[in-house]
Amino acid sequence: MFERITSLYHQNNCNCKDCNNTIIEAIDIDNWVKVMERIAKDTYEGKLKKGQLDAVHIKLTYEELLNGASKGNKDWLKINKNTGMPDTTALRMQKNLFWFSGAKDYVMLKELNDNLVKDGKIQSWNAFKRKALAINKKYNVNYLRQDYQTAKQSALQAQNWQEYVRNSEKYKNLKYRTQGDSKVREQHAKLNNIIKPVNDAFWDTNFPPNGYGPCRCYTVQTNDTATLDQNLPTITEKDTPKEFRNNVGKTGQTFKESTGFGGKPHPFIAIAKEEAKEKEVNRLFFKLEQAKAIKKLTVKQVKHEKLDNKIQFNTKSIKHAYNQPHVNYALKNQSIFYIDTLLPKSEYIGFSTFKNDSYIIGSHIFKIDIDNVESYIIVRENKQGEMIFYAITDNVKVTLGAKK
Repeated sequence: MFERITSLYHQNNCNCKDCNNTIIEAIDIDNWVKVMERIAKDTYEGKLKKGQLDAVHIKLTYEELLNGASKGNKDWLKINKNTGMPDTTALRMQKNLFWFSGAKDYVMLKELNDNLVKDGKIQSWNAFKRKALAINKKYNVNYLRQDYQTAKQSALQAQNWQEYVRNSEKYKNLKYRTQGDSKVREQHAKLNNIIKPVNDAFWDTNFPPNGYGPCRCYTVQTNDTATLDQNLPTITEKDTPKEFRNNVGKTGQTFKESTGFGGKPHPFIAIAKEEAKEKEVNRLFFKLEQAKAIKKLTVKQVKHEKLDNKIQFNTKSIKHAYNQPHVNYALKNQSIFYIDTLLPKSEYIGFSTFKNDSYIIGSHIFKIDIDNVESYIIVRENKQGEMIFYAITDNVKVTLGAKK
């Protein structure tokens, strides 16, 4: 698998034209050296044990990728004025970037630990530190610069895809285009000018970006005649790596997580998933999201047109909401951060009275949609007339007995 990682990113110090043309944007290399020196020291002293994740490294990687996505599309997490929250594809992309960051951290630390012992003996600190800094250059410079560019291109292309779908009644087809210059790789040139309907399966595996480099290919909408299937070139793994057989606008995956469409997950994700790290990374993601939500919401009050009093938020209720089950658990939790804009757009269902509670008199129920799943916001009212956000659920039973 490590060989596959190398071949996917190109070898260290690769002198190919693609790598030489990659600009390191917004990456503080000196800071990454400091981060890696701390990780190396913690590993050497046994504070960071084999198999553990480094939450700080994950968060920093994630922030770099978020920055890349924002450079590609500054509005990629823009709140939809009709729903009160970002598009669910963007939220999936956000979670995907964190999952990838956690998986990458795990693989990097795995390689670091493999270099701790040589010939059955623990290496000297100076020798281990040299190895660590070499690993830092590989993962946090060479790989990161390409990951950053991929996040940037993917955010742009995901936005484009949403536009194509919205405009597909007027322009039914898409045309694949390269930049048409000397930097275009031969593998992508063979896709140039292919035309297929927006809803054609061709775009499930060939929508850009189609590789590291970065891939600068794009698509344009057209009503020109579609390319016949018999005239399509044969697309090999050399042309489009299986890790890029994906349509980010559909899946929300900047870095592929599955074997869908004849592809395979990015090797970092494949390794981390195989070694059961996904749940641990998810816990870190929701811990981070929860902290952001608490910081944002506990200083706010929200008005709904059907209630006289404003709705408040506290740390306890936000933590409770994050722990509640939902068929779309991840999207439900990501929605909580946007509850201040989501709630005012929700449909008021009614009020359910509590009969045997000395403090809470009942719950106000509001209906929302989370990725086509009917869901309900619960706001509890106490005897002082305070309205406190309590939970988001997909359990329709909470609506029973609710009256307007």
